[in-house]
Amino acid sequence: MSEILNVFNTAIFDDSLSSEEYHTYLPRIQFFNSSDEVRIPISHQDIYTYPHDSYIYIQGNIEELDGTGQVQLINNAYLFLFDEIRYEINGVEIDRCIKPGVTSTIKGYISYTDNESKSLQSGDWIPKPLTKQPTFLTPNFTACIPLSFILGFGEDYKKIIINARQELVLLRSRSDDNCYKNDVKDGTKKMKITITNIDWRIRHITVNDKYRLQLLNVLNKDSPILIPFRKWELFELPSLRETKKDIWSVKSSTSLERPRYVIIAFQTKRDAKFDASDFQHANINNIKLHLNSSQYPYDNLNLSMIQKRYGNVYNMYTNFRKSYYGSNKIVGEPLIDFDLFHDVPLFVIDCSKQLESVKSSSVDIKLEFEADLPFSKNTSVFCLIIHDTIVQYRPLTGLVQKNKFNRMPLDE
Repeated sequence: MSEILNVFNTAIFDDSLSSEEYHTYLPRIQFFNSSDEVRIPISHQDIYTYPHDSYIYIQGNIEELDGTGQVQLINNAYLFLFDEIRYEINGVEIDRCIKPGVTSTIKGYISYTDNESKSLQSGDWIPKPLTKQPTFLTPNFTACIPLSFILGFGEDYKKIIINARQELVLLRSRSDDNCYKNDVKDGTKKMKITITNIDWRIRHITVNDKYRLQLLNVLNKDSPILIPFRKWELFELPSLRETKKDIWSVKSSTSLERPRYVIIAFQTKRDAKFDASDFQHANINNIKLHLNSSQYPYDNLNLSMIQKRYGNVYNMYTNFRKSYYGSNKIVGEPLIDFDLFHDVPLFVIDCSKQLESVKSSSVDIKLEFEADLPFSKNTSVFCLIIHDTIVQYRPLTGLVQKNKFNRMPLDE
């Protein structure tokens, strides 16, 4: 029967939640110096939290040491204050972000639209396509950075965490030089960035009695709870050889962590004006991803970045959002238009569809680069690998195991 004839349907209202409110959790230390480890625990286990909607709130001050106004904050500067950010349940690492400034910048460029980027400006996400560029305007700053902007777990897992100890761990960077760029060649202009406060603000969920009893029944059975998400894993090759061709053996991966997407970005550090959030094309004319004996893409790219002959890799970039998010997030234009792509080139390889021989064995991940000209000195390569991960935890006993799929019982 047609839906338009169902005039006698009963109205359905969702009353499963009685309240939602943000709670603030503070770190165990009050000073946030270089290389310090900042731990923010949530020790209470009789609460329901929603990490997907949580965010890190940072306060601090900036001092330009010579006061000439020739130093500028870069895009996404405040995540460059950290070398690592990770999330733990019951003392076990669930997800980790290495070099969160670089990782989130690459992921942000391929994931967000203009409008979505504007909603993230409170965390200093102001990429090139937006009209307002990041500048140093005031000695004091605040930043609200969503967990979904930093970790694959934060973006993908949209359910509550029950009866578990949680902890967010942030490792301060050894140097804050990557947070800003100089307008002078000798690099003598410096900033001093001091963090005065970091806290974690996470949404608490209060459940109505009917649903709370259902959750308690499941909890008392100690049934395993699955946490599936896509992990973002960053690798760096510090320097390419000064030749037209180079090969990088990135890593060997288990069959459970086989890559779904591989994003490559090149960066050349020329002088003190270096911007750690900028990427260059390095005169690339071809890139091949090798997963064992399989290669992606199948055909050569035949690029010429100087002549702006890069339509195929731009198409690979624009197809990412449709492939990664499905129909839920394909509305809106990509953040980088075709002309700007020359200045912010990101090479996206979709390898989510794989042969059975790749799925059933360990995977050797290798990248092959070819360029029109020899690679410049001090040219590094970042490789962001996105792969599936499933974690299981038991809410009663607290046991946590990583990379356990449905076909593999927790107590195996």
